Amino acid sequence: MNPAKNSSFTLILTHVSWVRRALRSISALLLMFSLIFAAAAIPAEQILFQPQPYLSALESSGWYTQYPHLLMELVHGWSGWLIPGLIPMIQTLFPPDQTQQIIRFIFPESWVREQTEQLVNHFWVLAFSSTPGEPPLTLNFLPVKTRLRGNDGRVLIQKAFQNLPTCTPQDLLTIAGFALQGKPESPIRCRPPAVLEPLVISGLQSTLQAFINQFPDEVALTRAHPLQGENPSIHGLFRSIRGFLRVSVVSVVLFLTFGFFLARRNITHWVEWAGFPFYVGGLLGAVLSGLAGAGLRWFIEVIAVWLPGSVQEVFLFFGGVIYRVMDQFLLRTAAAEITCALLGLALILISRSRLIHQAQ
Repeated sequence: MNPAKNSSFTLILTHVSWVRRALRSISALLLMFSLIFAAAAIPAEQILFQPQPYLSALESSGWYTQYPHLLMELVHGWSGWLIPGLIPMIQTLFPPDQTQQIIRFIFPESWVREQTEQLVNHFWVLAFSSTPGEPPLTLNFLPVKTRLRGNDGRVLIQKAFQNLPTCTPQDLLTIAGFALQGKPESPIRCRPPAVLEPLVISGLQSTLQAFINQFPDEVALTRAHPLQGENPSIHGLFRSIRGFLRVSVVSVVLFLTFGFFLARRNITHWVEWAGFPFYVGGLLGAVLSGLAGAGLRWFIEVIAVWLPGSVQEVFLFFGGVIYRVMDQFLLRTAAAEITCALLGLALILISRSRLIHQAQ
């Protein structure tokens, strides 16, 4: 046998073996990182990208009991963007201790619940829709306007007169003057005599209807078509996250298959190779899930410190709702990561046992 040829053959085998080991190490590392994100794919589909967890978080956070107060804070913080002039009108006509009660009368819980469910459900339809020109998110004020134009508007005015002393002649002239101007700029501090009450209520009801007519029937919260040069960031962000998680699942399958062939289809070597990335990736993913939960809580608190009082309270409430959903998602993800770590530990132990060697 030619010694030179034998030496060359040995060098080739050594080079091939080195390349195979390098590829196995790189594949194991990529499998480990892919596994961290792949374990979050199913919890994301079940919790993060579904409307029901957000609706449940709103319910458990007390949205349907606190919305009159939060609505007042929202209007104060954003200068009445959605319903300009509403809170000043209520504060003008009613004493402070009745403000939230009146807001609940104007916007009943049934309407708030319907609008909330519609917005949350439609948001997730829009987030993953591939159809351009989807209808925007809207608030429908038409049912509220219809109610207040009818008997409920009269009831609202009558509520303003409850538990008030009888008006003096001067008070009546003042109320009549403001009613005729369509500007109820002074609080109602007295109740008109019974003979004049229907007339005063009719005048104030006309004023209320004129104010209501200023409300739009619907308020669009998003645009159906982005402006030129504007990126649909929310739409693109959620689709990108969902796509990345799904690609991670496919990557895990591909790396496992690739590792099987790199192990020359030897079950013992493949099980030993796969155990380490599953074990380390699962542990690392569980730790990252815990850190993400703590980081999100810290992030919400840090931002809230820099916000003014009314905006801060609204932000903390809705930030808490998001945190509740994320907490569910991260707990489910951590459980999936720990399952992967246990599976990796089992694979390592199996690869060290005699059973698999006997099976070979």
